[in-house]
Amino acid sequence: MVWASFLGCAALRPDNSCDFEALRSRHGQAEAILVAYDLMVDDGQDVRPEPLEARRKRLAKLLSRKSKALRDGIQLSEAITGDGAAIFRHACGLGLEGIVSKRIGSRYVSGRTRAWLKIMNPDFERR
Repeated sequence: MVWASFLGCAALRPDNSCDFEALRSRHGQAEAILVAYDLMVDDGQDVRPEPLEARRKRLAKLLSRKSKALRDGIQLSEAITGDGAAIFRHACGLGLEGIVSKRIGSRYVSGRTRAWLKIMNPDFERR
């Protein structure tokens, strides 16, 4: 299996913000999680042409059947549908780095595409 992912929080602060600096310590590295958001290959089958929802459903199924050790270290990213501008404002209010918006039904395409949009919080500061 091949999935698209990003390194999640090494540690959560009391205010629920991520402590990326903790990745510099052995303890922080041991506590880090991987956040998976997409699946490209499943059991040797290229699933990139499938709609986003089908790939995420496959990914959720894969993560649910894996060992507890793997499940504890990998988390499926949350998918939120709704008013993108309101979601972005909320993410900024939480002090998050930004959001990635993906068009429902989109195929996985390498490189930049109009179906996926990354919007950065202009006030984000990595602490």
